[in-house]
Amino acid sequence: MKGRLAMKIIYQKGLTLELWHDFYLGQPSVLPAFLPSDYSILDRITLIPSQDCDRSLRNLRWVFRPQSAGANLFVDVQDHEGSTRPSTETFQTVVSVDRGYRLCFWLMVSDRYFSNYTNLPLANARRQIYYFSNQWNNRQGNKTFLSQPLPAYRPGERYRLGQLVTHGGNTLEALRPLESAPAVPNPDDWAVLPASQYVGEGDRLPRQRRYWRGTIPSANPGDLVSLRVQDGNDTIVFTTEIVIPDRHAAGDAFPVSLDFASLSPGRYQLLQQEEVIDEFVFADSPEAQTALGLVEIFLESDRVNPEVSPTRRQNQQTVLQPQTYVIRFKNRATRWRYRYQRPHGCTLTNLPDDFTLIDDRTYATTRPIGLRQRPDRRLVDCQDSLLPSPTVTQIKPETDEDRSIVQIFSDVYL
Repeated sequence: MKGRLAMKIIYQKGLTLELWHDFYLGQPSVLPAFLPSDYSILDRITLIPSQDCDRSLRNLRWVFRPQSAGANLFVDVQDHEGSTRPSTETFQTVVSVDRGYRLCFWLMVSDRYFSNYTNLPLANARRQIYYFSNQWNNRQGNKTFLSQPLPAYRPGERYRLGQLVTHGGNTLEALRPLESAPAVPNPDDWAVLPASQYVGEGDRLPRQRRYWRGTIPSANPGDLVSLRVQDGNDTIVFTTEIVIPDRHAAGDAFPVSLDFASLSPGRYQLLQQEEVIDEFVFADSPEAQTALGLVEIFLESDRVNPEVSPTRRQNQQTVLQPQTYVIRFKNRATRWRYRYQRPHGCTLTNLPDDFTLIDDRTYATTRPIGLRQRPDRRLVDCQDSLLPSPTVTQIKPETDEDRSIVQIFSDVYL
């Protein structure tokens, strides 16, 4: 009697999710081809699969594994044994991806000082959440970014301090608020950075919990109002019809409350008849309450460029097309302010050009400087003595009469 053949299980890396942060990367002068071997951010920013994602991964026989720069997804694939391997290896998945899947991961931050050294708005945004997706098809060079493409510089536009735009093949960072940008960017107003894609304000969406409350602006007795919710694959996942009661005053707004308990995490659009009236990220689970963002990866989606999709169909089978997706955070730029207990002795004539004199005990850098874990160089004072770089434990935003942030200081006490 012949013995049973042992089943051979092979897992191949199908997807890598990388979290880049220029505070730890040192704000490199060019777009890195690879991360440094000692780069690790796992103890500060982590990715956690949602419960629905866990179920999908099990059904697909994919395995999620955290790694020092983010996470990897390994896929159960067919064994090549007994066949001739092609010069460029392709791997067929054991479980076919024969329909659209949405894989959602919560982006969690455990560092209490994260907002101090990250170029994101400091204003309280509890009702918003950052959203990242491979549906944006944001490809630059050989990198696929999960953030939306940064907007182009536009004359006449209003820009906040720290806002990022693209212009002339570079990324620009606003060094001060601009009420109306000139036709050509002023070098005194912008820091010029190598072209890259960063997390920006365009990546924020409303954070929706279980109950949605809104109004139909104008309704008449007897009107039949159809409300539907569709996901990123244009699949209708919720539908209801509301009949406006006879007692309602014609033309008045009608309040509506919807229960979205059946939704899973992800980005959705709410449609009234055929018009989109709201767009949001459904975030109602316990871990969602403290999440900075949600990452949604689409498989077999018509909205994902086939070149950046982790899988592709071939002869009615699913073949791996390994991808690396990147979420990149820009480090915050602040004006480094040095405060002395006694007069520092610096004057307008002997103070280095890097600085602006404030008073006899204080001076600050003229332009904001990006905070880094290991600064490239140390500044010197008027006696050519090395000055310490600021830490990230405390920053001092300053606002105008409208409470808009006009500059941010990092204080160093000497």
